[in-house]
Amino acid sequence: MLFVMVPAQVYRQWRKGDRTRGRGSWFLVAQFVFASGVCVYNALERETLFATLKGVLATLALIGFVCVRVHRRREARRHEAEAATAQSGAAPRVPGPAPAGP
Repeated sequence: MLFVMVPAQVYRQWRKGDRTRGRGSWFLVAQFVFASGVCVYNALERETLFATLKGVLATLALIGFVCVRVHRRREARRHEAEAATAQSGAAPRVPGPAPAGP
């Protein structure tokens, strides 16, 4: 059940980049460190099932962290572009298809 819910949440987080504000990067880092530590412990105890499960959870935490960082960087760039166009007085550039060549 956990391996269905967590990947679904990571995917939803990736698709809706503007909704990463409430998710703290430090929480994801702590989740990654904890899952990695338990994974190593379980590997040393030769409990392969639990080591594999925690390894997957650590990977998902890392992917979630990357999602948050990418979306926050995109948001910062968008705000910088909006501020630059507001200062220049030009109309904001709307992303769209590239113009056709001659």
